[in-house]
Amino acid sequence: MIESNLWNWLKKAEGHLGPGLLHMTRIENSASAGFSDVEGYLYGRGAFWFELKIFEYPKKASTPITFHNMRPAQSTWLKARWNAGGPAFILASTDDTRYLIPGHYGRELKQGVSQFDFEHNMSIHQYSRRNTQLDIIYDALAWRAIR
Repeated sequence: MIESNLWNWLKKAEGHLGPGLLHMTRIENSASAGFSDVEGYLYGRGAFWFELKIFEYPKKASTPITFHNMRPAQSTWLKARWNAGGPAFILASTDDTRYLIPGHYGRELKQGVSQFDFEHNMSIHQYSRRNTQLDIIYDALAWRAIR
């Protein structure tokens, strides 16, 4: 899987709600290297930001999960937006599972974390192929509101 496939899957959520209720834009911004991949707004709920990441689960349980493609500017932006109260998340995906992770964990994921910490302490939720895009968006906005 590549990031554009994750984006194409996520973008389908707009069609599930009807016109004007959900708007998402993929940001490819060379002026601000750290800005998140996706900026969205859900009517009645507010704005959200997702940094899209694809990764492979290590074969050995003792091998840390590392997001090698997380740039320092991305983790800095996510943490700053999160600390300012913005719902900024990392939406990470393997071939089978998607993970919603609070944005302030970007630096740790770049350095590498244990599989246990990734699954039990960092990920808000794990989503299987049965879950929809809207499950993830609603969870992101609801979880951030109660933080």
